[in-house]
Amino acid sequence: MSLFTVICLCYNHELYVEQALHSIFAQTHRPLQVLIADDASQDNSVELIKGFLRQHQDSQIVVQFIENTHNLGNCQSFNQLLALAEGKYLLDFSADDVLYPHAVSACVTFFENQPCNVGAIYANAELINAEGKFLGHYYPPSQIQPSGALYGRLLRAGGLVCTVSMVFRRDLMQELRGYNPALFYEDYDFMLRLAQRADLAYFQATTIRYRQHHQSLSKQFYDPHKNQRLLESTLETLKQQAAYCIKNGFLEDFKQSLRFHFRFCLYTAQPHLASQFRQLHQTYCGRISIFENILCLLYRVKFPLALFYKLYRGLRL
Repeated sequence: MSLFTVICLCYNHELYVEQALHSIFAQTHRPLQVLIADDASQDNSVELIKGFLRQHQDSQIVVQFIENTHNLGNCQSFNQLLALAEGKYLLDFSADDVLYPHAVSACVTFFENQPCNVGAIYANAELINAEGKFLGHYYPPSQIQPSGALYGRLLRAGGLVCTVSMVFRRDLMQELRGYNPALFYEDYDFMLRLAQRADLAYFQATTIRYRQHHQSLSKQFYDPHKNQRLLESTLETLKQQAAYCIKNGFLEDFKQSLRFHFRFCLYTAQPHLASQFRQLHQTYCGRISIFENILCLLYRVKFPLALFYKLYRGLRL
């Protein structure tokens, strides 16, 4: 069996980290390399991790635990562990999520049957709340998700792929040098860089329980008080993708992404960032549409766009 690497990142996850580690050690696949980093948690996470590792030892699981003395952020913390990774395949696993016992084994079997141009696979996730209550699935379980060359679709819709379920070819991830440490969050940028180099394949199975709580980055995107750094990272990602899009025929996808994020900034009361997305659109794609201009006017006259967007999201959910 191929060596499989699990990279587990922890930051203030004392309520969940033991359950997360239990789910790693309960995997049916062997051998495993488990790389854990605590990013200077301010709670009891480090003591809980150390206690768990003292009580759980397996000759076929090689464990390394790093305690960061100061907070490096998710991207840099991940990269320090990526440099130590040796498995053929790799999972980026958060210490507030839970793996199904056969997740690694099933993903390895599926990946081994994919063509060599597939650089990552993704699966479905069960959504749970902070207490572990079932909320639904990331995708409808019977619905098959796209596989293949997905760069354009990822550019338009970063949430297309359930990133918490993704398993990567470790060698490709290291060639891409992991996550960009200059960014506040990693998913969008890395997915686009990966999709430039390789195909993705959808594995129609549920492999992980994905916890939704107030600290989740996915929740912070919709919070005007917390989403500025997230949107700044998105803006920087799109700036870096501009040349590739022009050269390789993805300008329309690029345009759609800029328009979406421009509107999203207005909906979440980030007008200064909206102006930067607008400027990027004008540089590469021309003027924004009449609809976006109307949104600008409504924002200037203090029309409650954020309230209407919140109601709209509530109806969709």
